[in-house]
Amino acid sequence: QVMVYRSANAPELMQARLTELEARSAACEAQLSTERERSEATGPAAWVLSRQVDEGGVSVVMLKRLSDVGTAGIEATSVRRFLADKWAVLQVQVRNGSGQPWRPGRAWLESAATRRLTEARTVSMAPEVLAPEGKSRVVVEFAGKPGSKGEVFRLVVEDADGVRPLSVAGVVMKDTAQEKSGP
Repeated sequence: QVMVYRSANAPELMQARLTELEARSAACEAQLSTERERSEATGPAAWVLSRQVDEGGVSVVMLKRLSDVGTAGIEATSVRRFLADKWAVLQVQVRNGSGQPWRPGRAWLESAATRRLTEARTVSMAPEVLAPEGKSRVVVEFAGKPGSKGEVFRLVVEDADGVRPLSVAGVVMKDTAQEKSGP
């Protein structure tokens, strides 16, 4: 009696797995190249060259906030929207009325109508930690132009510990009735 077992490491199976991994690697390399080009764009001329800004330019609008909710003393005092064809940035002036420092972690937009979440690509603040009783600007970047015309969002900026989020209601990403020209 002879029993034959085919090894999981058969050459055909290994070749198929290698082909799959090469395809995934090529996709990752393409994404890495795009991100490298994007990260090297440090000024308006470089933004145009990297196609982050084109004929549409950048629209800057001071948003009318419906309300803001400060958790444990963190409060939004103003929101400004920067909108291009490939990205959107929200700049939020924040005030720390608490006795503890605050540092932003991750951020997202919550749609009031669809309950859809749009994760931010990056969240930054200068300085990185907001001192008690201090003021600073938090910038939150999104890929593309989130939402549809007139859709209302709540911006949530979670602190690094996930304990004291900042929540800003009434953020409209595409609403011509709310827009003014220039900063």
